[in-house]
Amino acid sequence: MLKKTARKILLNWVYSKVNKAFYVGIANKDYFKHFGLKEKELFFCPHAVDNDRFGKDRNSEALTLRTKLEIETHDVLILFAGKLEEKKDPALLLNAFLELNISTMHLLFVGNGHLEDFLKKTAQNDQNFKRIHFLDFQNQSFMPVVYQACDLFCLPSKGPNETWGLSVNEAMAAKKAVLVSNKVGCWQDLVKENYNGFIFKSEKIDDLKEKLLLLNDIEKLKKLGQNSSEIIASWSFEKQSQKFIQQLYASI
Repeated sequence: MLKKTARKILLNWVYSKVNKAFYVGIANKDYFKHFGLKEKELFFCPHAVDNDRFGKDRNSEALTLRTKLEIETHDVLILFAGKLEEKKDPALLLNAFLELNISTMHLLFVGNGHLEDFLKKTAQNDQNFKRIHFLDFQNQSFMPVVYQACDLFCLPSKGPNETWGLSVNEAMAAKKAVLVSNKVGCWQDLVKENYNGFIFKSEKIDDLKEKLLLLNDIEKLKKLGQNSSEIIASWSFEKQSQKFIQQLYASI
């Protein structure tokens, strides 16, 4: 308690010296306000990735990857991409997938981490052979292919410190539906319920399973993915640059 109070006093003093601050989303804005910054001192600057790189058509390579993994075109592929660690809670997604036990649904983990062996061992409980797949961390030049190969991107983080989740931006730029927990920093900004995906309560496997069932439809996922692309279009490097330049000139 004493440490928390001291931290707040220190940060209130630090931010009292700030004239302007750029926030990347709703949670970040709330953070600045909590430490004393005023509305007039805050300016939105979207958290962004290279939308063009992730949105560029790599469909033929994506189909090749799905074929390699023996995933049919009508099957739903769920993607988790990131470190296989507790705070991202990949085990929750794996257990929800196993409990649903839908033969036309596949799950792909892309990444490495200390949970890797545990996840692979747990995946052996799959009653339907070859539905759970693992790939090591991939070069960023290949990640657009990975995103485009999937139908749904899921980030089930429980935290702490999942401050944003740029992988959600990447998946949306690749025209994919998204499913995230309410501990993922960008959920309030990027995920619109039943428009480009869903939000579930962190660590609640039944809520996750319910949302996965709602997303077990290829045609629906395509529509949600298109909506993702439209939403993320304004979360770009271009918008970032415009905001920085705009405020720089306003200060002169």
